[in-house]
Amino acid sequence: MSYTPSQMMTATPPGRMHYLWFAGLALAGHLLLWQWGAISIRPTPALSPKPAPMTVQMRVRPPVTAAITPSTVPPARSLASSPARSQSRSEAMPAPPAASISQSEALTIASAVTERGAVTSTVDEISSSIALDPVTVLTPLTESGQSLSLHGYPAIAPDSAVLKTKLVSESPGKNPVYGVGEIAFHVQDGRYQVKVQAGLDLLLTTLNLYQMQSEGNWTEFGLQPQTMSEKRRNRSETATHFQHDGQTISFSSSNRSTPLQAGAQDRASIFLQLSALGKGSPQLFQAGQQLRVQVAEDREAQEFLFQVQAKEVLKTRMGELETWHIIRPPRVGKYNSTLEIWLAPGWQWYPVQIRNTESNGTVTSQYVTAILPPEKGNS
Repeated sequence: MSYTPSQMMTATPPGRMHYLWFAGLALAGHLLLWQWGAISIRPTPALSPKPAPMTVQMRVRPPVTAAITPSTVPPARSLASSPARSQSRSEAMPAPPAASISQSEALTIASAVTERGAVTSTVDEISSSIALDPVTVLTPLTESGQSLSLHGYPAIAPDSAVLKTKLVSESPGKNPVYGVGEIAFHVQDGRYQVKVQAGLDLLLTTLNLYQMQSEGNWTEFGLQPQTMSEKRRNRSETATHFQHDGQTISFSSSNRSTPLQAGAQDRASIFLQLSALGKGSPQLFQAGQQLRVQVAEDREAQEFLFQVQAKEVLKTRMGELETWHIIRPPRVGKYNSTLEIWLAPGWQWYPVQIRNTESNGTVTSQYVTAILPPEKGNS
């Protein structure tokens, strides 16, 4: 008896079919186990080594600073050198004539002069260029021992004259204050007299703010003061006395006295003494030279140290003037102002410009606008 394949599968006994299914499942399980074992026994791939920590060293370039080349001061020019034009600061720029100031403006200036408080001592500001009130710009002087005493050098008196001046006082944050003044010098029969005054030009009149007068003997070495008096508006007059026999200087405003040095001057006479020495001993005025002289003020006397700068040409109302620029820088422990004087050899060595600079920035300038003989200057 023969069976077809389909018949054979259909005819397979139940027990045998269960066996075949079990065998198939077992075979499939073995295959799965083999596959799993092959995977599990593969060598584990080597892990890449843990990277070592990286050390970064940063180098910061130092900041680049601009090279600052110190400004060099040109060497002082000698007498033989041709005079150079002064810088703008040294050029005399006279104040506008009083006629350009209206009457209301003039009255405002006058009230500011007499007011004390918010406007501090405008009288002092206007007259400081003459009165040499302590006032800083240049490097303070130190004791170098190389200065020359002004005493003992031949002096020749300048011609008697009246120097008409314009005054300008400029303070930081304030409007300029304009004034007028004069320096009158007279010498005769062994005596001299210097009068200095400053005030406000009020169109029809002049409001006097400051007066100073020095009197004494004229000697072969120049001015020898005996008395100096000062009078400021709304203040009492003060006097300084030179006792040449007792070699002392006394002050009416103080009980102090100070030893009198040879060749001592006062605040009014010092300018004309420089003029007299310029005429009689011009060799003293060489660029870089230091000159010392005792100067008496209203309460004390101090030794001033002047430095001769160089020849400068000033533009003035009298034309271009060749001058010697003289500076008294601040002096440590003595005074903190800068005093500048321009002497004109072609005009009897008269001081044609004076400037005083205070440590607070206030600058008071005095410009000579005319030089007249005494008979015309007092008219």
